[in-house]
Amino acid sequence: MSDHIVKRGVLVVVLSIILSILGSGIVHAFGVSAPYLENDTLIVYPGHTYVYDITLQNGDSKNYTAEITYLSTRDVVDVNEKKVFVTERNYSIKVPFNITIPSDAKIGDIYVLVYNVTPKFFENSTEITAFNIPRGLNMLVVESPKEDIQQSNSINGMSGYFSSEGFKNTYKNVGKYLLILIVLAGIIFVALRIWKMSKKMSSKIDAEKHQNMTISDAKDIEQVREILRKISDEEFSIPEIREIFRKKIIELTKDESILDDTITRKELIKKIK
Repeated sequence: MSDHIVKRGVLVVVLSIILSILGSGIVHAFGVSAPYLENDTLIVYPGHTYVYDITLQNGDSKNYTAEITYLSTRDVVDVNEKKVFVTERNYSIKVPFNITIPSDAKIGDIYVLVYNVTPKFFENSTEITAFNIPRGLNMLVVESPKEDIQQSNSINGMSGYFSSEGFKNTYKNVGKYLLILIVLAGIIFVALRIWKMSKKMSSKIDAEKHQNMTISDAKDIEQVREILRKISDEEFSIPEIREIFRKKIIELTKDESILDDTITRKELIKKIK
């Protein structure tokens, strides 16, 4: 265990105890809750990162702005939000402490975090400091497991994320999920293709039935021309429908050459008279 780490840790703990004693006789409606840890000690591994959440709880009838100040061994702790607005009767405002244990940390080292929460409020346009809430946390460095994989450590709201070889596992997981997405996309694509083909085939059958019945009722070429104007080029391109028109035109004109395989719908409308 490094002597300088222990000495600094002891000093910080002593300061935390003094601050706790000074504020112990006062009862406040504003409080701070932290995850339960045995002996207030978080077990950590060299080169890993963690997130330690505290919760601000305001049972008062007024709003507070909580200022967060902290001190840690080798500056292993960082807090993004150092001023947090807490509305009245709000019991669930979380403040994350980002912890990064150095990769050269030795087994048995103890890192210490001491933090202080100071609620403040405004009265007659004047900012008033209500009180101080001191807290502390020990971080004991132990040997990292042999299977150094990414995992999460969650204890009553405290979540820690191991950072070393975990990136390799993350990459593998992303690849696995990407493959699943590609397979699902392929299944959806095939299903859509089948649905479109089925719909097109159904349209062909319906169009054939409709045109067959309508064309059979045609008494002269002019009625055939009118039916041709109502259908689309796509419908006319269907071989079955072209055959229906061919038979009807031959029946009315006795001309078997008027409708060949290359003629378009518009050309046929002009050609038949």
